[in-house]
Amino acid sequence: MRYIIRMIMIALLLSSCTKDVVRGEGPIESVLRTDDIAGTFNTIRINGEADIYISYGTTKRLELQAYRNLLPLFETRIQGEKLILEYKDGHRIRNNNIKIYLTVSFLPNIEVNGNCKVRFTNDFPFQDGLYAEINGSGDIYYPQGDIKNTRFSINGSGDINAVDLNSVESTVNISGSGDVKVSVSEKLKVNISGSGKVFYKGRPLVEQHLSGSGKIISL
Repeated sequence: MRYIIRMIMIALLLSSCTKDVVRGEGPIESVLRTDDIAGTFNTIRINGEADIYISYGTTKRLELQAYRNLLPLFETRIQGEKLILEYKDGHRIRNNNIKIYLTVSFLPNIEVNGNCKVRFTNDFPFQDGLYAEINGSGDIYYPQGDIKNTRFSINGSGDINAVDLNSVESTVNISGSGDVKVSVSEKLKVNISGSGKVFYKGRPLVEQHLSGSGKIISL
């Protein structure tokens, strides 16, 4: 029920903000938006549909690649401690092909609202913990590494793959049909409402609360 209410609220919000329908067309171009990320942020929030590639680097960099007519419509701004990535004024985009290339040295939190694919393109030195949330059908893939604590949340049919990221403890919450893959050594807490699945590697103590047909599967 919480999932249904949340999805209705998101749909109403998106529909209330929707303006023109724009179709991506013309030559594909790139633009640097590095000046937009001069401030401090610890979270990226992606609203809508996009492919995001995250790289580690000591110098921040932000590049967008898309059809020429789509680039001016895409907004990149820091709000509080979050980098917001979305189309301006709720434009509905057809034939969307936007790709986002982000280089940062620190990024513990990711929020996806919509159908976004997030990839880390190289080894990323995560610190003590990280958090990722998907509302919709997004997809997040984490690289190989070691970390103390991870927290993952899916509302919808999204997928999070962190099976190569070795954690000491992990907490997974799924409302819907999402899938999460993790690697955990000591403690795994799972809450599933719906038909979601959690796949885990390692031999942790598993604490589970299942409502529906969800499954917890050892790899």
